[in-house]
Amino acid sequence: MNNIPEKDVDFVVSGIEGNGNYVSIDHYLKEVVFPSARYSAQDLWIVSPYLIPDIIFPTNIKKSRPSRRDIHSYMDDEDIARLRGWFKSFTKQGDTRINLITNSITYDQDEFNLEERKTFARLLLEVFGQDNLKMTSVFELSEENRPPNAISGIHAKAIIAGRRAAYLGSGNFTRGGFVNNIEFGVGFTGYHEVVGSMLETCRKLASSDYFDAVHIGKEGELTNQPQH
Repeated sequence: MNNIPEKDVDFVVSGIEGNGNYVSIDHYLKEVVFPSARYSAQDLWIVSPYLIPDIIFPTNIKKSRPSRRDIHSYMDDEDIARLRGWFKSFTKQGDTRINLITNSITYDQDEFNLEERKTFARLLLEVFGQDNLKMTSVFELSEENRPPNAISGIHAKAIIAGRRAAYLGSGNFTRGGFVNNIEFGVGFTGYHEVVGSMLETCRKLASSDYFDAVHIGKEGELTNQPQH
């Protein structure tokens, strides 16, 4: 990191009213990291143990219905349009691949935040998987091959837009993590080794035996079994 110009590194924080001289996480992600994914052939990687769609639907998310098979059964057309607009306003439609790395989705039925993770994964796979020619990938920590010392699994929080920008910090991909909680993080912009290393680490994790790809099965279920 010694070769990164000071102007390309920002301390970002959420949950402090007015933020003082700090850059807010919400602002940094929306104005710097996500737009960097607009460039052709960029990958947007999201790494987060907690995933709650309230970051997209702060008032409309219906927590009593997240496990339904069809997102249209618990989201109306306005919700679907909001989801499309939220991501597509930051990314180049049809060119940006959205990749998600998180904890269990298809197993550990009693795990905290599981239903919210299922909802978030299904939103991405159904809406963007169909509209963008399957330009979405979701990876869960493997139940059988998780790292030997992994007790709870993924705890990292990072968002990487190709090799152009990245956020690394304590904030989860939730409204609490972006806005409400006091969270600290560091933002990087520009073609620097640290951004490239974060991108390559995500790619290696996703392709390793420690993670399984999640799909929507023939019966509408979320599964980590390959679909033919």
